[in-house]
Amino acid sequence: MRDMTLWKCIKEDCEDETIYRFKGLCRYCTSYDDSTGMPLEPVSRLKVTASGEVIEAPLKLKSRAVSAADYKTFRQSQKRLTNKQKEALIQAHQHTHNEHEGPHAHIHDENCDHEHTDAEVMNIGESISEEE
Repeated sequence: MRDMTLWKCIKEDCEDETIYRFKGLCRYCTSYDDSTGMPLEPVSRLKVTASGEVIEAPLKLKSRAVSAADYKTFRQSQKRLTNKQKEALIQAHQHTHNEHEGPHAHIHDENCDHEHTDAEVMNIGESISEEE
């Protein structure tokens, strides 16, 4: 169930300390015209908690209308790729990945035709340190 909204006049010189269940105008602080009974200076009550503390209203952010370009951009970003598009993306990624590897993509093994300058080729299971 929703909490009950409570209202109270918070003007400094107000004699009314009562917390009301309806917004309305403060009867003590509002000045009325004697002939017509219409309020001359209305003083509204503010939203408060059950203990009488004022509840601050959250700041409202200005929102702008959604344009057609915004809608199209959102729709394009939410679309799923087709299988052909996925395949093209994977191939493009592999192509750029292979370019970055360059000549260092070669794995040295016992079938190499060139000399190894930077590292020795070790067989699997061979110890790094010499045995005593």
